Amino acid sequence: MLTTNRNGRRVSAWLWLVLLLLSTSSLRQIHCQSSEGEYFTAGSSHEQFCETIEAPMCMDIPYNMTFLPNLLGHESQVEAMVAIQQFYPLVKIQCSKHLQLFLCSVHFPVCNVLGVIIPPCQSFCKRARRGCRSMMKKFGFRWPDSLRCDRFPEEGLCFGR
Repeated sequence: MLTTNRNGRRVSAWLWLVLLLLSTSSLRQIHCQSSEGEYFTAGSSHEQFCETIEAPMCMDIPYNMTFLPNLLGHESQVEAMVAIQQFYPLVKIQCSKHLQLFLCSVHFPVCNVLGVIIPPCQSFCKRARRGCRSMMKKFGFRWPDSLRCDRFPEEGLCFGR
């Protein structure tokens, strides 16, 4: 199954198919436990509305709708854009082919029929970080604690296996 993103590129819609199939279940809230016992809870007690992603860095990813608050607690797209902007140089030099989509999935989670945040998978985070770690170290930066890969689930409902 293919769909077209906002740049007219055809992309795989496997995620949409999975979400559609899951929407038929009575799933209300998903708890994702990391290896250190910290939790990202997918879902919330308030109604979420989908909105078009406005962040320039996330314009050419496979989806174009999001809802907030995100996994980092950002309440608005402006707040999330300010936070993601610090990674622009790394995305621009393409130190990792996974970095852009990983960052967008955290800052602008995909809007889905379940109405829950689907966190990135721990393995996806590691692939995104792996290519950029040496470049960050070279310039005296370290991977932010808020994006530590062990905070994301290893299995279950997660993004970017």
